[in-house]
Amino acid sequence: MFLPRFIDMFVDGNFHGYMAGMRVRYFNCSIYNVVHMKEKKLKPVMEGTFRIKSKGLEVYEKTRGSWRKSSRLFPEVMQVIELFVAHDNLEYLIDKKSPKFLKGQLSVDGKVQGARIDVLPDGRKLDKAYSLFAEHLTIHDETSNDHWDVLYRNPCGNYAYVYTIEKRNLSVEKKYKAVEEFGRHYLKLKRNVLSALGDKSDSLAVPMYTLLRTYMRVGNEIYYRAHAHKGLTTLKKGDISINGNYVTFDYLAKNGVPMKITEKFPDVYIGRLNDILAPIDKSSFVFVNRSTGHPISDVQFRDAFKRYCGEEFYPHIVRSYYATARAKSFLKGHSSVTKQEVRDFFLSIAEKLGHKRFVKKEHAWKESYTVTVHHYIQPELVVRIKSLVE
Repeated sequence: MFLPRFIDMFVDGNFHGYMAGMRVRYFNCSIYNVVHMKEKKLKPVMEGTFRIKSKGLEVYEKTRGSWRKSSRLFPEVMQVIELFVAHDNLEYLIDKKSPKFLKGQLSVDGKVQGARIDVLPDGRKLDKAYSLFAEHLTIHDETSNDHWDVLYRNPCGNYAYVYTIEKRNLSVEKKYKAVEEFGRHYLKLKRNVLSALGDKSDSLAVPMYTLLRTYMRVGNEIYYRAHAHKGLTTLKKGDISINGNYVTFDYLAKNGVPMKITEKFPDVYIGRLNDILAPIDKSSFVFVNRSTGHPISDVQFRDAFKRYCGEEFYPHIVRSYYATARAKSFLKGHSSVTKQEVRDFFLSIAEKLGHKRFVKKEHAWKESYTVTVHHYIQPELVVRIKSLVE
């Protein structure tokens, strides 16, 4: 994945000689004139900020009145630059607003700033842009139909996986074919899971029925240990309250989103859930593997789907099925709509799935359907719904 010649450069101390060679190659390429474009008026850059000069591809640091060459090394940045040079595509990295530099900069306090890059070194478009100065930036250099193409770590500590648009489109097509297949088994699945609630030896019946009624994220123990954010499998007794046939799940979900779900359940479910909760304390996980004592895994859910409906599915598909089924139903019931009706409809799905964003001005979480529309509803259906607007 990494270029040995480039890495050896740092070990041997030949960095400046290597960059001089790159400089010669750079002057021979067609982007020379881009560097001399008239610069637009830019926001002032803070002293101590690092950027990469277009001429020579060397690191510069902002001073009070100018820029000075820096001895600071950015190996990951230079590895990516080398890949673009190797493909004769360095022009993609030139900052159009400030062509003396490449895109992106690192502030004195370590913040990634500036223009992003939305292509691979070979020119293929990506579904999301990245910064040259992103932490742990890595370009995947092997051909693959499902592997990520760019990887980097976000400021929050999570890793971002970026794919080519072509690869993403193929993935979306495959996903909604699976959602359609799931729909053909859905009624059988619900019927068999409800029946399985009567079998106290079936430990997957209660969590599976919970999933089918609430559409909550499944979660996993690793994510919970890292962030203290929960899903179905990492709920604890203290997160669940029962009032008659109504069960409330109150917890912090992925990304710290507060969730409070209340649903009505049949008597047989309430009885089974009470049996699970009675012997454990408030800090114990509720839905666990009886053999290990750890939360149920997505692989166990996959196997349970096979047992209940005859086909293997991963639990996350339930959420996409809910959103897509709601969209199909909406289209059947409407021949024309207003923008507000469309907005309200998308928000209703977002609310059910727990899609929210934090509004800093209001210091509150608000429903947001951006993720809902882009990742949970079949794209063709979104287009059709929006086309109904008068």
